[in-house]
Amino acid sequence: PADARISGTIVAAPVNGADVSVVDSSGNVVVETVKTDAGGQYSLVIPNGSLAQDLIIKSTGGIFTDEATGNSGTAGEMYAYASAGSLSNGSVVSATPGSTIIAELVMNHGKTTTEAETVFAAALGYTPDMSVNPADATTAPAADETDVETLAGFRAGAFSQLAMDLGLSQDDQFALFAALAQD
Repeated sequence: PADARISGTIVAAPVNGADVSVVDSSGNVVVETVKTDAGGQYSLVIPNGSLAQDLIIKSTGGIFTDEATGNSGTAGEMYAYASAGSLSNGSVVSATPGSTIIAELVMNHGKTTTEAETVFAAALGYTPDMSVNPADATTAPAADETDVETLAGFRAGAFSQLAMDLGLSQDDQFALFAALAQD
């Protein structure tokens, strides 16, 4: 068995310069921090010995341009929760508002991944797919952009609009993810 090189995108809108690490369900660091590029993309290697446990791709900080307001902001914490054995070499794991809410439900509210996805889908009408790299919802679709990537980008952008509609700043929307999981 080999180590797993994974990649993905950190998206509230694409987050530039975010610190992305991998921790286990107890919070122990499995992979040290790497930075995202201007498109919010990262790549890292997870040691083979860690792939048989639940892992959390954790992102903190970085700069993004809020879709709803156009304001520049500093990203808060975002997560993607990967169940034991679900990652392998070449896996894509993107952290979005949706994946963050699901991770919050698992990490802090005692739900299994399946239960968290069911609760999320019942509340919001879809299940986030962390294996998709969301497109930037503020730009025209790229020639090679798929409909699934476009839709994932718009879904991430919907949380920006929700935050604005609630009178929250672009920076406060990250606390909104935890509050939605709490609700």
